[in-house]
Amino acid sequence: MKRLLFTAFGSALLIIGCSESTPDAFQVSLPTHIPPVPWPESAPTVAEVELGEALFHSTQLSLNREISCASCHLPSHAFSDTSSVSLGIHRQSGFRNTPSIFNVAWNEHFFMEGGVDRLERATLGPMLVEEEMRLQAPELMKRLREDIVFHEKFVAVYGESYDYANVVDALSAFQRSAISVDSKWDAVQEGIEEFLDDEALGLALFESDSLACSSCHKPPFFKDGDFHDVGMPIGEDPDFGRGRFTFDTTDYYSFSTPSLRNVELTAPYMHDGSISTLDSVIRFYEAGGVRESEISAFTLQDEHRSALISFLKSLSGREAKRAYKE
Repeated sequence: MKRLLFTAFGSALLIIGCSESTPDAFQVSLPTHIPPVPWPESAPTVAEVELGEALFHSTQLSLNREISCASCHLPSHAFSDTSSVSLGIHRQSGFRNTPSIFNVAWNEHFFMEGGVDRLERATLGPMLVEEEMRLQAPELMKRLREDIVFHEKFVAVYGESYDYANVVDALSAFQRSAISVDSKWDAVQEGIEEFLDDEALGLALFESDSLACSSCHKPPFFKDGDFHDVGMPIGEDPDFGRGRFTFDTTDYYSFSTPSLRNVELTAPYMHDGSISTLDSVIRFYEAGGVRESEISAFTLQDEHRSALISFLKSLSGREAKRAYKE
């Protein structure tokens, strides 16, 4: 028997719970076309995931106790933000659009320049940097030990000698548990449903040589783990993307390919959140960007553009859509 955890990312295709043989381990039953979750060593416990979720929503993690991880990664928007860039403590602006955390368990790198290769290290960044949460480890641990609810949760999961590394472990466990693979596209892959005519046309366009969307946005997560320059404006204070990490001029303005899962729910778009709608994103690609880059211009009729958007919407997880709030 499995105890189901009713979370924002549960679904008919995704069963999360505890098995009888390992009653404390977090279990995930995935569709057959999705690879197993690459847990770092072993699956976390349910209690560790629940502790991570509580931390994710707690303002105790920020210096002025005003923001939490969920202030920027909104569960109501597939764990992305509705602003072009998010605001940290004292309403300081970041410089990039906030990505969704859904399916980060399968990420090979983190941040848009790919400068970090482990989720634990990526989790530390927002907690420490001046523009975001800006809270150092000693103060956070003092707060958690003085909070009777958090203290008891930490002792239950990690024992009396819990430390800052355990905070990061719990947050990472929760993020890895945020899985969204219950879209219509997934149901089609499992033979449960069929695409409507406009969705099927959109898929054909998506996979066509002229558009070449699928050359970078590859299933099942609709990304390729690589970095591309798509011809975005450079501006007066340029974001060098991958080049910010490698210092290689050939990497300038290349950014990590984002997943298209739940893309309907995660506007605005692009690394800087400068494009507000899917229709506008497609028109940007139709024009070949605004400068020479890796992409080539193409032409779509209105009905083809509409069909492409219908296909992209078929990548939205059903539970993520139910949680969505405009």
